[in-house]
Amino acid sequence: MTTEQTAVPDSKRLKVRQYAALGGIVFAVVGFALWALWSSFQPRSDVRRPDEKPIARKVQSPGPTDPRDIWIAKSEKELLELKQDRKGLVDSLTKLREELDAVKTQQKADAEEKQQRGTSTTLPPLPGATAVSASGTSLPPPPGTSSATSKLGALPPPPNATGPVVAGPAAMQQQKQPTAITELVIPLPEAPKAAATRNIDNYIPAGSFGQAILLTGLDAPTGGASQNNPVPFVVKLKDHGRLPNGFRSRVKACHVVLAGYGDISSERVYARTEKLSCVLKDGRIIETALRGHISGEDGKTGMRGRLISKQGALIARSLLAGIAGGIGEGISKSYQTMTTSPLGIVSAVDPNKVMEQGLAQGFGTALDRISRWYLERADETYPVIEVDAARMADIVLTDGASIGDEADFDTDGPRRPLVTEEELRKAGTLEKYPWRRN
Repeated sequence: MTTEQTAVPDSKRLKVRQYAALGGIVFAVVGFALWALWSSFQPRSDVRRPDEKPIARKVQSPGPTDPRDIWIAKSEKELLELKQDRKGLVDSLTKLREELDAVKTQQKADAEEKQQRGTSTTLPPLPGATAVSASGTSLPPPPGTSSATSKLGALPPPPNATGPVVAGPAAMQQQKQPTAITELVIPLPEAPKAAATRNIDNYIPAGSFGQAILLTGLDAPTGGASQNNPVPFVVKLKDHGRLPNGFRSRVKACHVVLAGYGDISSERVYARTEKLSCVLKDGRIIETALRGHISGEDGKTGMRGRLISKQGALIARSLLAGIAGGIGEGISKSYQTMTTSPLGIVSAVDPNKVMEQGLAQGFGTALDRISRWYLERADETYPVIEVDAARMADIVLTDGASIGDEADFDTDGPRRPLVTEEELRKAGTLEKYPWRRN
């Protein structure tokens, strides 16, 4: 009993020592782990060699950049470049001006030097000339000169002379005169001729109108780029035309070329005049540009026509083809068996009805393509407005047209002789409503 009581305290002490040792080991391991973790989170940039120099870097603030500041900086840079370019151009221009002034000064000095040389140079007297003393009396010629002069006569021309040489004092005086500088004369352009006076013989003013008949009909397009590519047609003037203030213009039987397009909303054809052509009695031709429009029988701008559209028939055919194609697709699917499996939906065809299924599917596919073809044709087709030939219309000018000077050389003019005195008298009365008179 005593031995057991004394052994208990020893076992407790041993366990306490073991726990203490275990706690110390655990504490050491945890401390080492914490130290390693702490050292791993330290920034490596701070650790550098003793001889390594720090690198200076410019760090931009992460704040947002204003686009106006960027634009201002860019504008300042471009303005500075423009100022530098301007300074270079100014310097170059100044240098060129200085060089030009120097050249002008040099030329002026050379001209003055040449003039001085020409005036100061004197030629010796001819051998046969009579010497004059200071008092004005003639001196006798030296001995032997008169006979030599009489024998020789005029001096021969130099070997390189190209023209006749005149001997005597007058010729020497002519040689003393300095050479004249040739001036370059640039002819000025001739002044433009005054415009010819406009009158009813050579001009048709704006606002004039005349009755016409359509020589050719037209089918005016209404869709696409019809206004940019109008359809041309020709009309013939049926009367002499009416000018302002009751005057008449003789343009009967002249032809007018127009170009028009259709408007689907009003079902009318709008046309603009392009050319007026007339033939004189002597065979000469007058052709001039004409700006105006055409008016129908109702007096409104444009001519009413018949609206013709083939889109409805194409759409109906496309509808029928689509219905038949859908029926064919339905029949084709009736021969198929749908089976659901873990891999998905599987379609299978009865081996005994493969031909029927193929015919139905081909029929449906073909009709579907036919339906699409009809729809494409319907998109390409646009309505047109049909106007028949031989219809009456009015041509109204929105701008004046010049007939030209050919009418001045023909008594009848371009099928439009001068107005009669009666018409001039009626126009001179200046009635308030001259168009109401018969």
